Amino acid sequence: MKKVILIAALALMGLPSCRDYITPDCERNRTFQLEVTNGSNDTYAIYANNKFQTNIAGKKKVLLTLPAGFIKINAVQVNGYVLYPTEKYWEATVTECDNLYLVVP
Repeated sequence: MKKVILIAALALMGLPSCRDYITPDCERNRTFQLEVTNGSNDTYAIYANNKFQTNIAGKKKVLLTLPAGFIKINAVQVNGYVLYPTEKYWEATVTECDNLYLVVP
């Protein structure tokens, strides 16, 4: 009987904890999701903390996974302007697993 209990205890020690299975990736990686919808017909470049993320075509949306914390989002019109591109700025402090939704322009 002691051998069975010892084998069971050793087997349980080798298994990962239940916490590993229920902790979401966003919590483990300290990230959040940003969904950007382009309401214009023109393409916009999306920057997060001054780093280029992606171009988003007119009337499309994109989902980005970014590090949680303070973030500055910048959307710059790529085409369809006459003299100067339209630029939009947002700032936010987001926590892990948050979902942030933005519409440009």
